[in-house]
Amino acid sequence: LSTLSTMQGFGLSPDVVTYNTLLKAHCRKGMLGEARALLARMKEGIAPTRAMYNTLVSAYARLGWIKQATNVVEAMTAFGLEPDLWTYNVLAAGLCQAGKVDEAFKLKDEMERLGIVSPDVVTYNTLVDACFKCQRSCDALNLLEEMRDKGVKASLVTHNIVVKGLCCEGQLEEALGRLKMMAAELLAPDVITYNTLIDAYCKAGNVAKAFLLMDEMVGRGLTMDTFTLTTLLYNLCKEKRYEEAEELLHSPPQRGFVPNEVSYGTVMAAYFKESNPEPALRLWDEMVKRKLTPSISTYNTLIKGLSTMGKLTEAIDKLNELMENGLVP
Repeated sequence: LSTLSTMQGFGLSPDVVTYNTLLKAHCRKGMLGEARALLARMKEGIAPTRAMYNTLVSAYARLGWIKQATNVVEAMTAFGLEPDLWTYNVLAAGLCQAGKVDEAFKLKDEMERLGIVSPDVVTYNTLVDACFKCQRSCDALNLLEEMRDKGVKASLVTHNIVVKGLCCEGQLEEALGRLKMMAAELLAPDVITYNTLIDAYCKAGNVAKAFLLMDEMVGRGLTMDTFTLTTLLYNLCKEKRYEEAEELLHSPPQRGFVPNEVSYGTVMAAYFKESNPEPALRLWDEMVKRKLTPSISTYNTLIKGLSTMGKLTEAIDKLNELMENGLVP
């Protein structure tokens, strides 16, 4: 508000753009009381827009302050601006984030009852995701049926939410079956889809299936990322299959991905855990030779491993090197 007073002191009159910019800045900084006061001040001259009210609703909802968000919606309605689909979706997301899933369902029902706006794929995605997180998979699957019945087309995000939810419940075959459903809907799985499945199969102890999924992913023209590689490396090392882990570490360039310091650090940590520092140090040298910049996490792995092995002089040298490179221990 002091900015407005300064402007007016110079004889300048704020417009809608000015107010909107200030409102967003206040919301980003969490100064929601000031943001609301800004809207109230606007009513004395320039009329606030629905988008401006929605900005404040979103800010409150993200913090889980649902009552305050609802109060803003009521103020918006009283000012003659009806909530739109974006308003409802933001409120639904806030309710789900706060664990009030049943209230989010009631909000969806209210949208349908009032007939002003209809729930869209974002609305359903929010509710499906919340149901899976609350171990309400039956409700989540019922929502998917409802979507189909009402002609709301599932998106890639929808399918990824379902794949993740089913994997978290250990229903890996059902999750894998979503790939066929996606194909039937002319949707192509992405790296997130495959990473979710790869991680789930690794956790279930089926690393072989995870590798098949990785090859399938690459065969579809998708590039494996840090998560893909690290997940497989970690699980190979967990099963003490170090030779295969190193082979995988050196093969990603053929699969469209160059291993980074995280990939190397994963295998190094496993070697140190097995009290086998020589191959860990060899990988460190290889990483540096490839001009990969070690992160603080990679240095921590090395220093901890050296210290555990009683190589304190080497550990201190690496600590000094870390600080010389501008990193903070």
